[in-house]
Amino acid sequence: MAEKTLVNCLHQAGVTGLSQNTVNTLNANGNSQELYEFGEADSFVLFIDVPTAPSGSSPVLQFTLSERDPATGLFFAAPGVVIPPITGALATPLRIVVSPAYGECYQLAWTVSAGASFTC
Repeated sequence: MAEKTLVNCLHQAGVTGLSQNTVNTLNANGNSQELYEFGEADSFVLFIDVPTAPSGSSPVLQFTLSERDPATGLFFAAPGVVIPPITGALATPLRIVVSPAYGECYQLAWTVSAGASFTC
């Protein structure tokens, strides 16, 4: 297969298609846009960055990568992709490799512990 490179996809993880330089404040559970661009790649890398300390007592941010079932349109957890929970600022971004990428579409979901707020 030919190599495919995805460029400037940071905005895709935003809820509303924010620019690459915009940070997102996550203080409630949510989902990204549907990422059809990743379905055309043989593999891809997600970078998750939390550069500042979160607010709240016992803050936990958990991301889940899901892929879309083309037959039903429903999303399910992408097999073999484990994203560790985030409980504080990250010294370096998390690097999540998805290889091979079999899904036709992906979506990033997150859950935030009650009262917590993270800047990503």
